[in-house]
Amino acid sequence: MYSVRAAVLEDLPIVERIAKANQDSLGFTYRFIFKAAIEYKAMALLVACKEDSEVIGFMRWERGIDSWDTVHEICVRQDFRREGIGKLLLNQIPRPMRLRCLVSADSNSFFEHLGFASTGEVCGRNIWLLFR
Repeated sequence: MYSVRAAVLEDLPIVERIAKANQDSLGFTYRFIFKAAIEYKAMALLVACKEDSEVIGFMRWERGIDSWDTVHEICVRQDFRREGIGKLLLNQIPRPMRLRCLVSADSNSFFEHLGFASTGEVCGRNIWLLFR
């Protein structure tokens, strides 16, 4: 059984480890951005946990001035993939939503499988939209 909760500052080291281990898919990530997402209401950092509270994934997103919710990073530890955790994280955000990921990311097929539609590429990142 998995759950999702708002991240706290104590989660930063494990979120950073997960991000660093998946740098090929995420691109560069920065501690200060993750920290800001925890401390300020303009962004949110959610973590997925096992029953024992071990953090196994995260998602950083924000509501834009255009009222669209944009996912900037979503990542699940390799040993917990294909268990519905990414979908569980994404289901925390109201629709419509926008998602940005590296053009070369293996996760592009995952987003397509969930019903996202690619709208093109901006600065080396695919832009995906989900309306339902």
